Amino acid sequence: MTISQRIFSILKEKKLKQKDLAVRTGISESAISDWKKKGTNPAAENISAIADFLGVSTDYLLTGKEKSPSLSDDEQELLTYYKKLPEPENQRLIGRAAAMVEMYEEQCRQKKLISVTTNIKIYDVAAGAGVSTLFVNDNKYTIRAFPQTDVPSNADCGIYINGDSMEPKYPNGCLVWVKETQDISFGDVVIAVLNGEPFCKIYQPDGLASINPKYSTIHVYEYDSFYVFGKVLGYYVE
Repeated sequence: MTISQRIFSILKEKKLKQKDLAVRTGISESAISDWKKKGTNPAAENISAIADFLGVSTDYLLTGKEKSPSLSDDEQELLTYYKKLPEPENQRLIGRAAAMVEMYEEQCRQKKLISVTTNIKIYDVAAGAGVSTLFVNDNKYTIRAFPQTDVPSNADCGIYINGDSMEPKYPNGCLVWVKETQDISFGDVVIAVLNGEPFCKIYQPDGLASINPKYSTIHVYEYDSFYVFGKVLGYYVE
């Protein structure tokens, strides 16, 4: 099969039109028609553009075959051993390699099954990072298991945050890990409850600040009901 024949075969297979080939490559329609009528091939400088339009490699367009990838030294060494063995031993080598791969894959599956987890309570009510819901002492929670490496060792619970006022550091909808404590300092990210509403904010002398600059600081006054539920230790995105 010539290059031009291969081009028309691919056009037909992919239901592409000669007119589209001409538009995309800048080759005249008459020249493309001549390939078919006269059995000529496209000029060498057009091969790359034609291959791109057809979605094939230049190797395939020129030869009808994809160029074999070069082997690494290790792959070449294995192939050398394979070629030195007689046919029955070749099959045994292949069988042994297949068994080794199967054993390795099973080991990987077992590692995933026995991965260490941490059970931790996750509150049903989300804290506001822009939007809040009432938070009371008897809020319900669910005990859930997470990979131990994803949960700080001193975290007591997890709370979802709702809103974008703590972005980009704490994405909207993420789960923040919290240590339930009132031992905090200015600049700490906390879960604070103001007039019954939980907020994920930065604890500052003048109130509760956001990371997102489009949100103003929430000021806390003497007549407000206010307490800090805990300190944020990190976050987790599911």
